[in-house]
Amino acid sequence: MIAVNVSAVAVPSVSFSHIMHKQPARLMNVTSGAGYARYESSIPYSASKFFVTALTEGIALELSSRKLPLREQLLASCPIATAFMMNAVAGSKMPAINALGIQFHTAEQAAEFAIQLYDSNSVVGGVQADMSFVLSDGIHPVGQLIDPSIAARELMTSP
Repeated sequence: MIAVNVSAVAVPSVSFSHIMHKQPARLMNVTSGAGYARYESSIPYSASKFFVTALTEGIALELSSRKLPLREQLLASCPIATAFMMNAVAGSKMPAINALGIQFHTAEQAAEFAIQLYDSNSVVGGVQADMSFVLSDGIHPVGQLIDPSIAARELMTSP
């Protein structure tokens, strides 16, 4: 699961952004609302989805700060009522879905959310706890490892 949720998203996302950063293109990664929270009995899943969240928001903000035309977006959905979802949960340690009160969107609703995000200038389209869909620029700020004024001086004085 971690290899699929992390490596299978990171490798093509980073490669695509390196190759296409000067093109007016778009890459939309799909994660889960679990990428913004931790859920008991599924911490590794949440952590792998948080990786997708941080990676995509970070690449999107970096592209934007460099004023590059490539846009990266993140669709953070809630559970979608599919046979895959029901089979995945059936063999897990999670209690019965009905007992948890988990709400689902249909595949058609998830597709509509993706279209809304694609048609927007937002970085993230996320399903909220009340099942509404909200567009935003993300919640994770990009930090600096060094003082930006020092970095600017170094760039100006380096050969």
